Amino acid sequence: MRIIGRYNEDSGFFELNGLLDINTQEAIDILEAGDCQRGSCQALYSCNAKMRTNFPAEHMAGIEVGYPFYYCKNIEVINATNIVWRFPVFGAPRLHTIIGLADVMGDGLRIADQPSLVNLTIMGLTRSIDLGNQPGITMESLAQIVANAKNTKEISIKLHADVFAKLPPELVDSAATKNITFTT
Repeated sequence: MRIIGRYNEDSGFFELNGLLDINTQEAIDILEAGDCQRGSCQALYSCNAKMRTNFPAEHMAGIEVGYPFYYCKNIEVINATNIVWRFPVFGAPRLHTIIGLADVMGDGLRIADQPSLVNLTIMGLTRSIDLGNQPGITMESLAQIVANAKNTKEISIKLHADVFAKLPPELVDSAATKNITFTT
């Protein structure tokens, strides 16, 4: 059995996906939302105003999800393990981290329309993505996306102008070796 989260006896809070202050009621809400083992992740998570994070979709390898976490107004960290997104996240103004996204579907996909997103991991990018609305996306996130990309054709990653201006030459070079270009 793999442990996903834990209760911290010292703090009195549950810990999951990097959030260290999940109270008992919120932990119950996350449990009730489920872990996407069966059926639709969209049905489980959409419009869920109670959760700040979720369990990973471990048993749904490669599932395609439309409008994930749609209007989850309090979501901060999304564990997207094994999920392939078809559409962006909307109505999640507090979202700052997306963990373990398998890939995206569709050319030019926008990951999220929330400017608060700073941390993003994509485990096997195969298509162009639009991160133009994320002025705080980290260089570490971009380096991880490039390092794990599995594209077989030329793709692009659109960036906010502020992020594009900070791109280190070694990251641009690394992307070029994988047929990835950064644009604004």
